[in-house]
Amino acid sequence: MIKESLKKYYEDWLDMPIQVLDGKTPREGAKTAEGREILELLLLDHLDYIKEAGAS
Repeated sequence: MIKESLKKYYEDWLDMPIQVLDGKTPREGAKTAEGREILELLLLDHLDYIKEAGAS
């Protein structure tokens, strides 16, 4: 159930405006090199959090 919830969250997250991307969504941010760098750091941080929480 946790994996299903995370899958849904990240599917929705792709279209959520994010402050660190200056209000752009991850889909929009991925269109630039700078945006991709920021997204990579965000996703690595999220993966670390998930691993620590034991949800992986």
